[in-house]
Amino acid sequence: YLAKAQKATNARQFDKADSHLRQARFVLDAMKLRKWSQATYDALFSKYSETSRLLTAAR
Repeated sequence: YLAKAQKATNARQFDKADSHLRQARFVLDAMKLRKWSQATYDALFSKYSETSRLLTAAR
């Protein structure tokens, strides 16, 4: 979902990017609840934050 959000942001398809980011956040929240390793979660959350910032800046 993060790759799709980044691709949609680059294509200036902001509604699609928002949708993919929401889906990515849902997955991240589920990972946290299921107690995935912190290293895996942190890496994905960093990518999520970066993609979110790119989307905000692109608007």
